[in-house]
Amino acid sequence: RHLLRFIRWFESGQNRELGGWREFQEELLGSGVLPAAEFNSISYDFVRRFYNPMRFSDWAQSHELLVADIFQLLPTAEQVTALRALQAPRAGRVCWASGDQIMRRGGGGVGALKLPIAEHSQWIL
Repeated sequence: RHLLRFIRWFESGQNRELGGWREFQEELLGSGVLPAAEFNSISYDFVRRFYNPMRFSDWAQSHELLVADIFQLLPTAEQVTALRALQAPRAGRVCWASGDQIMRRGGGGVGALKLPIAEHSQWIL
C-alpha cells in the first residue's frame, strides 16, 4: 500500500544513507576478507540503480521489491596488490568468477564452480 511513497522517498535520497562505504566496510573489512590497512578509504563510481520486479519471496513469505545500487571500486595500486593476493587459494573465503560463471550462477559448462552464485550477482555485469 505504501510502495509508491517508499520508492519516491528512496529515489529522493533524503534522510537515508547514500554511497557504498558502510556495506563495503561491514561485508569486506569487518569480516576480514580484505585487509583494513590497505582499504581504510576507498574511491568508487556509482554505476547504476537496479530494480528487480516485485515478486513473492519464499524466504520472507511476502512480496518483495529488490533494489540495488551498483558501484565500481576504483582501487589504488596498493589495493590492486591486496586484491590480487586474494587469488591464492583461501579455503573458500573468496571466489573469483568470470562473467560466464556469474551468468550461469556457478553451474554448467566448462569451468563450473563448486559454489553457487546468487541470482542478483548478475546485476554487476
